[in-house]
Amino acid sequence: MSLFELSQRQETKAKNLRKQGFIPVGLVERDHHTVPLQISKQQFKEATHGGGHTQIEIRVDGEKGSRKAILKNIDMDPISREILAITMQAVSGEDMVKMDVPVVGVGDNEDAKAGGVTLTLVTDHLKLRGRVDAMPEVLTVDVSSLPAGGTITASEVALPEGIELLNSADTIVFSNTIDKEPELEPEAEEAEGEAEAEGTGEAQPSDEEGAQSE
Repeated sequence: MSLFELSQRQETKAKNLRKQGFIPVGLVERDHHTVPLQISKQQFKEATHGGGHTQIEIRVDGEKGSRKAILKNIDMDPISREILAITMQAVSGEDMVKMDVPVVGVGDNEDAKAGGVTLTLVTDHLKLRGRVDAMPEVLTVDVSSLPAGGTITASEVALPEGIELLNSADTIVFSNTIDKEPELEPEAEEAEGEAEAEGTGEAQPSDEEGAQSE
């Protein structure tokens, strides 16, 4: 579990804070009170390296020790992909929470490696409910035996004991789709037909050849 170093917010305007290299953070305490904090962009990047950080450990300047939290939301600019703000929620291990947990595939799928089949991660997160201390960081799914044309649904993903799936059971998580043969455009089909017709016709003598034969 990665450690996120937070400090008291020094700038009230979020835009100015980001220019100074920080990201605004709203920490929702267990009494639902939100505390305005900040984290350096570099530290956040280092702490989230590798992904799978729905559950985190935080340390706030001025507090003794660290405590648990979850990443509730990361507000991101849709064009520049800059992180605009982060919402965290302080929790204890016994708290019941709802979380979006990332899904990753493991194992080599021979059909996909051979070609003609495309293995696709259709749903990259599953929504789960359960105790914080039982909530997985990431859900790993073995895709090595998924046959060509087959799928893996949410109900087939193994969950820790006490963790409930909130997605529909038939939500497709992985699909191993058989690639379609490319279809010829109408113009291409006509050209192909004309070429075949020309190839099967009898050769006609030229005018010069005809005159010589007479």
